[in-house]
Amino acid sequence: MTSTLTTNISLEKPANGDYVNTWSTPMNADWDVVDATVGGTTSLNVVAVSGTVTLSVAQYRPRNIVMTGLLTANIVYQVPSGVGGTWSIYNNTTGAFSITFASAGGGGTSVVLTQGYSNIVTCDGANVRQSYTVPPSAAGSTTQIQYNSGGLLAGSPNLVYTGGYLGVGTSSPMQKLDVTASVNDEGMQITNSSSTGGRFRLKSTGTGGREYDVCSTANSSGFLGGKFVISDVTAGDVARVAIDSSGNVGVGTTAPSATLDVVGPIWSRPGGATGAVATLTADASSGSNGISLFAGFASGGYGPIRLGTSNTERVRIDASGNLCVGTTTASTLLTVAGTVTATAFAGPLTGNVTGDVTGNVTGNLTGNVTGNVTGNVTGSSGSCTGNAATATSAANASNSTTQATTDNSTKIATTAFAQALIAAKLSGYTVQIATASYSFASGHGTATVTWPSAFPTACAGAFATAIGTNTGGGGIGANLVSAPTTTGCTVIVESFSSSFGGSGTVQVVAFGN
Repeated sequence: MTSTLTTNISLEKPANGDYVNTWSTPMNADWDVVDATVGGTTSLNVVAVSGTVTLSVAQYRPRNIVMTGLLTANIVYQVPSGVGGTWSIYNNTTGAFSITFASAGGGGTSVVLTQGYSNIVTCDGANVRQSYTVPPSAAGSTTQIQYNSGGLLAGSPNLVYTGGYLGVGTSSPMQKLDVTASVNDEGMQITNSSSTGGRFRLKSTGTGGREYDVCSTANSSGFLGGKFVISDVTAGDVARVAIDSSGNVGVGTTAPSATLDVVGPIWSRPGGATGAVATLTADASSGSNGISLFAGFASGGYGPIRLGTSNTERVRIDASGNLCVGTTTASTLLTVAGTVTATAFAGPLTGNVTGDVTGNVTGNLTGNVTGNVTGNVTGSSGSCTGNAATATSAANASNSTTQATTDNSTKIATTAFAQALIAAKLSGYTVQIATASYSFASGHGTATVTWPSAFPTACAGAFATAIGTNTGGGGIGANLVSAPTTTGCTVIVESFSSSFGGSGTVQVVAFGN
């Protein structure tokens, strides 16, 4: 009869009548197999091996299998279908590939052998599974996460998972990730060595939610390198805020050129939907560059724009567009409480000018002056063109018989005389008034007039009048004999009839510089 073999390790079972007087031959061979099975080791070199390899009976019979060499491909080692047993397999290979232990029966489970470890596996003829005689005991306490500490499992109260919360540095996390530190400058760090930089993403999947990234950029990033950027991923990774390596903050731009660089209007309010707001906008419309500043309320309506120094308001533009300087109320386009200094005024002046005008008025006053001029006019004067409809003050000239009082209380008897005085003052000239006595028997006479102070440069002009009596009645006229000098002039006084004489005082208004 023919001998048979056992399924798993192929022990020979002699048939009845076989091996007469030589029975020791199969018996000794079987014991050798048992010995190899219990204490033997199979060595498998994986170099240049790939794909699926079915182990021979001599290879899978020892319960210890050691695999060595550099993996160059994934390998599946399998035992023949129906073969069962338990093996300790040491995967001592290197290389970034895997080794799987399986049964050729197909369709069953298999085990990927962990590199660098001994793997205990069991096969029931079709399925291969990991084998554990005693479940490994956990390190640490409840909720603590185990980690490798010198090749052994360990746990720590500073690394826990409880109630769906992960705690680092705390045993009582309050959020999905709770990082707690008590040492200066400790915290959380995200490092990315790529050419575009690292990102931390915040994503809301609720209604109306959006997705944002907090980025630390590198040179190949679309935002360029060395920046801290908050980007709107939902909008297509659009940068909303950027801080460059110089500390400049950009809003709406990733290339800020100032400490704060904003592309778009700036809207400021103290709080609340109905609070006052100020909108500052760089205006480049219609080809002109400028800045627009508007004030109002978020709920509608408008308020003033106020400018101040030393915590005091100095200038205000009210809601009607009136400009207030030194005051907070105005009924006209410009209201100034204080002194105004200007190099020029242009355009017609209409309406009333009230109050005292003191100091020098230099330059030309052109255009029509309509309305009343009231108050004192003092200082230097010059030329004046245009119409003076009415002039009333302590120095007034309403008709030919009214006297006008000037700076030194000398009286002037004619409207034209007063108008000449006012015109000279308004034009910025220095004005002087001088007097001299006259007396003649008939026809005419002369009087020499000397200015109270000589004009430094020149006398630009003079206007003379005579105040006195005519022996025959009637009027007396006065005119300059020649152009006035810096020190004085000569005046001729005439009677309206050559047979009459006269006596009195000549008054001269002189203006110059």
